[in-house]
Amino acid sequence: MDAAYDAMVGSGFGGGIAACRLAEAGQRVVVLERGRRFAPEDFPATPADAPGAFWHPSLNPHGLFDLRLMKDLSVMTAAGVGGGSLIYANVQLRTPADVFLKGWPVAIDRDVLDPYYDRTEEALLPTEVPEELPKMRAFAAAGRQVGKQARRLPLAVNFEGDREHPFSHVHQQKCENLGRCDIGCPIHAKNTVDITYVARAERFGAEVYPLHEALRLHPPADPGGCWRVSFRDLDTSTRGEVQAPVVVLAAGCLGSTRLLLKNRRRLPRLSDALGSRFSGTATRSARPSTLALARWGTPGPTTARR
Repeated sequence: MDAAYDAMVGSGFGGGIAACRLAEAGQRVVVLERGRRFAPEDFPATPADAPGAFWHPSLNPHGLFDLRLMKDLSVMTAAGVGGGSLIYANVQLRTPADVFLKGWPVAIDRDVLDPYYDRTEEALLPTEVPEELPKMRAFAAAGRQVGKQARRLPLAVNFEGDREHPFSHVHQQKCENLGRCDIGCPIHAKNTVDITYVARAERFGAEVYPLHEALRLHPPADPGGCWRVSFRDLDTSTRGEVQAPVVVLAAGCLGSTRLLLKNRRRLPRLSDALGSRFSGTATRSARPSTLALARWGTPGPTTARR
């Protein structure tokens, strides 16, 4: 790893997309990810694999699931290159237009977001669940029994056949209806961030460092300077530091918030509201990532739901 880059990001939904677009723009990008890079055969396959599937920075840094138990809420997040996309159900629905009528800035509505939905779908390639799947036929039949019509949802899954992914050129197999989307796809049929955005970012020169956990954020001493981020290599327990003028925190709605709060002393511009108004619903709506973009000279780190 070099000592300095143009931009430093995470590897999940928010970070993977940022890494890809920055690398495409010719920026030197470094990606720090606390989890491992999972090959298809690395995901848990049987109940006996469950104990080793849970992530811990020192006891099991190669695990996949990070379980956080709180007073009123329990949250399961992912640790790995690709972030939460490794364990999500792949449903790619566009938010209904009426959702934006209340509680959103007037500048944000479906018409504004549709071009970005289009661009995202170029990478994640959502496809309606095939009607011929046995479970789809069974679900449709169950719906008819109660007077309802089943709707086939668009999933970010390859149902077409073995191929090189059009966006990233990573080899994929066709979905075999294994039902393992939420514990890691063993055949790369899911269009997860690691084999789409992150893989494309690497094609444009981005460097990805798994098992590197960001610990401390040091803002620039002067306007126009670089941020310094201290990290720990979870494989070797060694520590290091890397710097960049742009830092994109994309450690999920828990990880980004936790990292910012732990560094509050060095980040006096943080809002007092950071970490408040958190709920299970917020976790779902923010799950692609809580994105924090920091550049010296702006009002400071901000958080936004994507």
